[in-house]
Amino acid sequence: MKDGSVQVIQAIDEDLLNDCLKMRGEVFVNEKKVPKEIENDQFDYIGGECDHFLIRYNGENAGALRCKRVSDDTMRVQRFCILSKYRGKGIGRLTLFNIEKIYREKDISHIELDSKCSAKDFYLRCGYRQISDVFVEAGVEHVKMSKDI
Repeated sequence: MKDGSVQVIQAIDEDLLNDCLKMRGEVFVNEKKVPKEIENDQFDYIGGECDHFLIRYNGENAGALRCKRVSDDTMRVQRFCILSKYRGKGIGRLTLFNIEKIYREKDISHIELDSKCSAKDFYLRCGYRQISDVFVEAGVEHVKMSKDI
């Protein structure tokens, strides 16, 4: 999927998955100080319960995310990250737009995610709504958010 200079590429092989994990490691482990044993888990492999996506901006790896089916019509966005040097360029918004399009075409009608409280306004601007009180995950305050697509 490509929109302008943003590409959202599904990881269909180990090389693409490793690129996704590298992006996540740089953001979550190195920058955000999430312990590696929490960031990487049993869903980080090709052909499993999650779809993994690499985000490219102007041909360079800029971020990643994964999506897990939680019901027949609902996907859960997880581990969504953009490298710091690419933030503020609209990449996150375009990525969500593309992910929503991908899953609408697969008869998914609902996306949910857990947002860091510091990122909540970004998701609100993208049409998501807060559906929970604040909770702590990996030592960081989050809220659950959702959107009908």
